[in-house]
Amino acid sequence: MNHSYDRKLHEIFNSFLREHSPPNDLNRPKDLTAKPLVIKYYLKQLGIDLDNLDAEVVHIAGTSGKGSTTIMTSEILAGHKLKVGRITSPYVQSIQERFEILNDDMSDVVDVAENFKRQIDSDIPKSDLGELGYISALILFGIFYLISKGVDVLVVETGIGGLYDFTNVFNTKPKICLISDIGYDHTDLLGEDIQDIAHHKAGIISCNDKVFKIKQEEKVNNVFKQVAFAQSVDLEILNPDMSFELPKIKGVHQRRNLALAVSASKQILKSDYSETKTQSILNTLRLKARVDEYRLDDKWIIVDGAHNPQKISALGSYVSNHKVSFDTAIFTVFKYERINEIHTALKNFFKEVYFIDLEEITSISPVLSQKELPHDLIQINRGELQDLISSDKNIVFTGSMYICGFAYDNVIK
Repeated sequence: MNHSYDRKLHEIFNSFLREHSPPNDLNRPKDLTAKPLVIKYYLKQLGIDLDNLDAEVVHIAGTSGKGSTTIMTSEILAGHKLKVGRITSPYVQSIQERFEILNDDMSDVVDVAENFKRQIDSDIPKSDLGELGYISALILFGIFYLISKGVDVLVVETGIGGLYDFTNVFNTKPKICLISDIGYDHTDLLGEDIQDIAHHKAGIISCNDKVFKIKQEEKVNNVFKQVAFAQSVDLEILNPDMSFELPKIKGVHQRRNLALAVSASKQILKSDYSETKTQSILNTLRLKARVDEYRLDDKWIIVDGAHNPQKISALGSYVSNHKVSFDTAIFTVFKYERINEIHTALKNFFKEVYFIDLEEITSISPVLSQKELPHDLIQINRGELQDLISSDKNIVFTGSMYICGFAYDNVIK
């Protein structure tokens, strides 16, 4: 990570937040159906022809595991000597994590981003569908930059849902779709019913795509079977992959994500795919902020970005079977409305659960809520957090990628 690049990129994209979006409104336009259309409009204006892409596209949706699947897929493909572009959301430590070319220094990224900003501000007519905000500008630039750099494969993680996600622009040429576990998250946008949520995730599927879905309960699987039939696509329902050793990747749930990554890699590489090479790649691969554990002298730290009950259950299952006792969890949230469900889920696995406000550890203000905070919530300040870090307690940092970034920068170092 180049810290100088990181500061300059933050300046560029924060300007979209200041100039185009009201506070905490990161996902313009308001009309959800227009979100991918806005990205398509600006890509066309920037000279990107989505109808004739040279790069193969792997598009990944799901509630839990899509980030891990994105990382594993891109790392396996890059390890087989392909030029791989990766778009993920959100980032943990560096804004550059949102758009990466694996094994490339991306030394021109700031210059390209500055020119991109000038074009958006001055040269390109504004879209009638809505303005660009912080999130949409990041995704637009990521797609534009990686395609312009001539990647062989573009591995793209959705943000929220699928159907109306900003990334859902790759629907004119056949691609590979990977669908990780579906659960309850962003229900205000995707619906309260698991089948409604599944329909949103299935929205990335287009005619003639190849789709791999990890096996779940039948009512979830059936949604994808129906969409696959309607779109005339080839759908494979996968079981977890137990064939590889994962020395640095923790949690049995990652076997589910690995099955998706390996299937996509085989589909792209065909006869060039090597199980031996894949195992070599997996031998050294860590998944940042995904049950990522460290031993620091006589204590253990786990960093995990779990922010919904499904993800916390996977984290808790791993911690419950760990060789040492993890009694303490520290969490934060971007949206206060999530405190209750995360706090409740964490209490199932940890004796001590502490909450710290986002403003105590970052310069970002959380989105407040009218909901009452849990009566037994233990809220700590930055000084009390430092006391816990200095103690001999084994600690899990979770609830948001923001606290994961804090842990890497201030605890793991």
